[in-house]
Amino acid sequence: MMIVLGVVLGLLIGKPIGIFGFTYLATKLKIVTKPDDISWGEILAVGFLGGIGFTMSIFITQLAFVDASVISAVKIGIFFASFIAGIIGVLFILKANSKKVGIQNV
Repeated sequence: MMIVLGVVLGLLIGKPIGIFGFTYLATKLKIVTKPDDISWGEILAVGFLGGIGFTMSIFITQLAFVDASVISAVKIGIFFASFIAGIIGVLFILKANSKKVGIQNV
């Protein structure tokens, strides 16, 4: 189903690109200053963690669709995408922290 794929890609690709991209742009335009102890990898991790989007995604789904089978399919897509986004975000955080403390092979 194309609707489910759109939701999954929005949470797994759109959220990280939006959060990372806006942070990068705001830093380059000197609107904000990135703290020295925060890496770009950690900002990307936060972008993926932003893909954990149950509440608003389900709310919008309820408003956008009337067919119960579509709503159910989209809810499964939201759960799947949120779960994968959470795993990717945690892996990025673990990788960034391993570099800070000097642990290898994480």
